[in-house]
Amino acid sequence: MDGELRQFGLATLSDAAAEGLSKHQGPLKLPGLTELSDAVAQSLGRHTGTLELDGLTSLSDAAAQSLSKHSGPLKLGGLTELSDQLLESLSGNPEVQLELGNLKSLSDTSAERLSREQSSRLNLKGLTSLSDAAAESLSKHEGEELILDGLSILSDQAAESLSQYQGRVSLAGLTNLSDAAAESLSKCQGGLDLSGLTTISETLLGHFVWRILEDADLRLPSLSELSKRRGQGCEISQRATILAARREAWAELHKNLESVMDALVDAHDETNPARISGSLYRYEFVCGIAARGGVLTYDLAETFGNLDWDYREDLLDLCVAIEDNAADYLRDECDCDLGEMDLSFPNLTTLSDAAAESLAAYEAGLEIDLNNLPESAAAILRQHPSFADEG
Repeated sequence: MDGELRQFGLATLSDAAAEGLSKHQGPLKLPGLTELSDAVAQSLGRHTGTLELDGLTSLSDAAAQSLSKHSGPLKLGGLTELSDQLLESLSGNPEVQLELGNLKSLSDTSAERLSREQSSRLNLKGLTSLSDAAAESLSKHEGEELILDGLSILSDQAAESLSQYQGRVSLAGLTNLSDAAAESLSKCQGGLDLSGLTTISETLLGHFVWRILEDADLRLPSLSELSKRRGQGCEISQRATILAARREAWAELHKNLESVMDALVDAHDETNPARISGSLYRYEFVCGIAARGGVLTYDLAETFGNLDWDYREDLLDLCVAIEDNAADYLRDECDCDLGEMDLSFPNLTTLSDAAAESLAAYEAGLEIDLNNLPESAAAILRQHPSFADEG
């Protein structure tokens, strides 16, 4: 009978049955098959059409050699082991579709062979270790994405090699990364996923300053993700990773702000000066607070107050601390520069009692997580009407 033949419950296959199935005209799908003898493989290798064997976790070199002669798409999505000879055999057939997401280990020789695969993506998320030599080989693969989410450790040398990959590199399983490895990975030309990190130093983030500024495809943990993992608040958020960036790197950016502003002017509609002005001052605020490590100073508070409402959105999310005179400004300008605007400081963690006294007198609404503040400052702020339910 022609047409698709699918056998879900078939875990083993006799030689005679395999010989019969090899004559089937049409797709042959055997997802339940977990064992394949060399003789059965030889018979199935004579089948023409789609052949799916996703239930197999291992394959002998002899069986691989037989299956490499198969005519039509061959799908092997469950392999957890891959010998050098097996890969060499299967790679000779362009219709073999190897899904290697379950692969647990990879030899240097196999990595070199995979680097020559004509595929847009290499999914190796099952690997738990990667040698420096294998990393160097994989970096030469001419694809769009390299997935290595199973790695929990990455050497500095491997990071340097992977930074040369032309597409997106996913390392979502890494929880720690050395500063040297971070410096290397910051050079990645494609996207980069580091969303699994649980420890992030200021030096590490300093290497990613320019990628953050360029809004590149860079995934870092969000504030809520880090908080859940570490069981406590964290000063780094997805939207405001610049807060923890190394002060020197941001100071250098701030020093060159004038040229950056000129570029922004060119990018905007010059017939709309209000829009240009708002964009420039918003950008100046972002660069200024980043250069100060997330501390809201008096001059930055004044810059914020001079912005039109449309350009103030989310800026205070960047604040992790407020200086006393900045808090005084916010209190005094509530009904003037600030226009009785409700203020939200979701990432605020440092506040003196004097600054808290000033904010407690602010005549519009406040949104602050008091649990993240020193208890004395939090107690003062509870006098503000916005926190009446927390008293």
